[in-house]
Amino acid sequence: MMKKVFLLTALAFATLGATAQITLTVAKNSPRIGDKCNYYLMENTIIDDASKSGANQVWDFSAYSGGYTSSNKFLAASEGLFAGDFPGATMVQIEEERKIESYITTNTGMTLIGLALEQGGFLFKNINTEDPRELFKFPLSYGTVYNETFAGQFLGPGMPLDRAGSSKIEADGYGTLKLHYGTFSNVLRIKVTNTYSDKMMGIPMIEYNEELYYWYRDNDRVPLAIYNSAGTSTNPVPFTYFMYMSEEDANQSSIGDILADGRTITGYYSILGQKLADEPERGLFIITYDNGTSDKRIK
Repeated sequence: MMKKVFLLTALAFATLGATAQITLTVAKNSPRIGDKCNYYLMENTIIDDASKSGANQVWDFSAYSGGYTSSNKFLAASEGLFAGDFPGATMVQIEEERKIESYITTNTGMTLIGLALEQGGFLFKNINTEDPRELFKFPLSYGTVYNETFAGQFLGPGMPLDRAGSSKIEADGYGTLKLHYGTFSNVLRIKVTNTYSDKMMGIPMIEYNEELYYWYRDNDRVPLAIYNSAGTSTNPVPFTYFMYMSEEDANQSSIGDILADGRTITGYYSILGQKLADEPERGLFIITYDNGTSDKRIK
């Protein structure tokens, strides 16, 4: 059975039914060595509503399901196949199906030292040791904006390319996310805009424009859903994909989640009435809801 690593500590509601704005931090929301998560990935999927921003939004992606499994695990950097190419990395994220190894640090958020991927029988590497790329920078709460730069090399079968650009990281919305298997309240949406180019011996070769959207719950260490839209100067028609966390991982109930019967989970308690930080992995415990009811559950 998959290790339960992502979920979840309590959210405080100012009033019953209100949405508490959340803040993502290094301590709560950075992945840790040993974390695992399964996603489903749908390529060439265009979702117009993904770009909606602002307060109290509803992102309804309930019509999208299927795709292929994307299994992710986080290990010590030394366990990656190409650890020697990425000095300074403390962790590697391995996406098994797409054969991608991302080497990161989590001192200030998620910083990409570089990645290696196999595609079409070739090995490609993007090494950012000159100026590492900030995937996320914490803390992040609604309205936070960071502007960052990155630089390094892109290595493939041909001549090495110099890659450099900028990222804008902004928490530009919060509200409710609907997936085909459930509704999740009180999520924070992060938009990351990447603009960069490849040059060979100083000569511009290709330019990239990429928008990524991430939806996080308060204490998730990986996003609940991801949407990507990317185009280049040689192919302006964007390549898109949508990734969403597997139902098994996502429905390890978070405080604030809305159940199928419309009730919202407000807390977990021991059988003796002691408030718990998150849903226990085993034993007898009590779940409370926003309508004043409660259930006993045993695992």
